[in-house]
Amino acid sequence: MNATLRAASRACGFASVVVGLVGLVACSGAGGRANGGAPVVAQSPAVPFGEWETAWLGELGATDPRLAMRMPEKPSADAVRKVAGAAVVRGGDDIGIVGGALDVFSFGERERLLHLLGNELVSQHDDGAGASAPAREERTLLSRLLDGEELRVARERLSPDAGSERVRAIVATWGNVSRGREVAEREALIQRGLLEIVSDVATGALERPRVLELEDALDALERLAVAEGYPDATKLITSLRVELGKAHPRVAPRPPPASVSLDVQLHTYLGVHEDRQTLMGRLEDEEASLRSDAKSRLGALSDAVQRGALEAAATHVGEETACAASDEALRASRARTLRPPPERALVCQALQVAAASATASEAMATVVLHDDVAIALWALTLDSGATDLDATRTAHALLASVPADRQDRLVRAALVSPVRAIAPGLATALVDAEGPGERHERATRWLAYGDAPFDLVAARIAR
Repeated sequence: MNATLRAASRACGFASVVVGLVGLVACSGAGGRANGGAPVVAQSPAVPFGEWETAWLGELGATDPRLAMRMPEKPSADAVRKVAGAAVVRGGDDIGIVGGALDVFSFGERERLLHLLGNELVSQHDDGAGASAPAREERTLLSRLLDGEELRVARERLSPDAGSERVRAIVATWGNVSRGREVAEREALIQRGLLEIVSDVATGALERPRVLELEDALDALERLAVAEGYPDATKLITSLRVELGKAHPRVAPRPPPASVSLDVQLHTYLGVHEDRQTLMGRLEDEEASLRSDAKSRLGALSDAVQRGALEAAATHVGEETACAASDEALRASRARTLRPPPERALVCQALQVAAASATASEAMATVVLHDDVAIALWALTLDSGATDLDATRTAHALLASVPADRQDRLVRAALVSPVRAIAPGLATALVDAEGPGERHERATRWLAYGDAPFDLVAARIAR
């Protein structure tokens, strides 16, 4: 987000800025200094930058338990209770508390707190360290982190398009409950997250591929909320399954559901500044190059070794793995040591494969990277209006031995969560920008630098 856009977002909340870009919702009047909100982090010119940042990140982690899970240093229990207690006292239509913390469906309060934290970031006083180049970069990283979380609130509010996101939020925070109140709090969380989705699905607001992807997401929740332990949640999930299984003909044409455009998401989460056509062309060129390279390498192998490489590649395609930040990154930047947001969570697998390609099977690595780019093209194609998932998949066929049912899930996920699907493919194009000979070194430098939007990474991994 540029300086003008961030200033505007501070004045009226991030959702209202998205309105101007994609026509989402009206300004909700989120509190800030301009309309009576109190600062979240105590402001003092005497506070060193590092100390200020630690307190700021602690407050940020208290706004969403998923954010706290991504931080190497978790927010203190006191900070979490303070934020939740203040929200209860203040009141609001959607306040929910789970395990003594704000739950993920407290959309209005999350937006308000993020707005206040943005004010603090903009007005944070420089000390000697805060005026340095590393500190300026750190403030940029914090600003981009905040942009992503503000956009997440706007996206997760949307129903029914946000159904899968809400299910995954429940699964991610399943353990964040009070001892002795696990069943009650989890059942309340499921009700808060999914009740609205059931109603919207019943009106026929989801197209068939999105229905199937929501069913995919429900599988993980049903494994946790077993019928014998969570009767009320089971009834609600069953009701949702029943509605998803019904045909809901539309009596009259409906306007398209509100959504946050892919362009806004790509800019916010990945730092993409290219137009859609340029990005598509770059990835198509990358896919063709990797396909040719992979087939050449595979052709030099015996049939048995080739099959083994394709089967091994399949275990890496579309899979999430964790990256450990280097000691240098830990010392240099708190922001880069956070685990990546969901939109960049698949990038580490691609980077690790590329970094290891100098010693592991080059053929296997090249196949994985090709397939990452192919899936990114699925997502771009589907978001551009394609409706035939099988044709989309065939046009950019995977090389790895990925079973058909898993490919079905991958293409549905690319439809519903396009940024997550595009990220590893775009990361592959970045590490491959100077040719296969530099792929290993560029991926290694990226892993050492840590997680960040790609436009900030690009300069760091170049020779």
